[in-house]
Amino acid sequence: MSHKMSLVEKLYTEEVVSRIKDIDFEYGANVGPYVVELDPTASCDLACPGCISEDVIATGGRISNERLISLGNELVEAGVRGVILIGGGEPLLHPKIGHFMELLFENDVHIGITTNGTFIDKYLNIISKAAAWTRVSMDAGSDGLFNILRPSKKGGSQFK
Repeated sequence: MSHKMSLVEKLYTEEVVSRIKDIDFEYGANVGPYVVELDPTASCDLACPGCISEDVIATGGRISNERLISLGNELVEAGVRGVILIGGGEPLLHPKIGHFMELLFENDVHIGITTNGTFIDKYLNIISKAAAWTRVSMDAGSDGLFNILRPSKKGGSQFK
């Protein structure tokens, strides 16, 4: 007979519970977040109609190279356990994202990535060793529909 896990059993993580128990709430201890979602860039190589981040992407901004690496060090020092690379743009477009992922990996900070997938080949080595998970947004079951929903800024598909 198999044991069905309850919701509490599924959500219970000893490391998280231990961390919460160690927080000194009464005296306002300076404790860093457990997981951080980071948007390293507001740039994207796709021109998806109806993009929810269209206004953000129009700015084309990004965290500077130096700031991204110093932020990585700050996250490590603060005891952050996970960083999710996501964004209003494509996180793998940042020129120092590979170095940033290496820094986190070397310091046992877990990485999750949400990407459109167009730059996975460029970072395949570091993603394969450092990312706990990678979510690629595809949104279509055929080439024709994908080209309509996720066209590149140059036209056509990035995956041909």
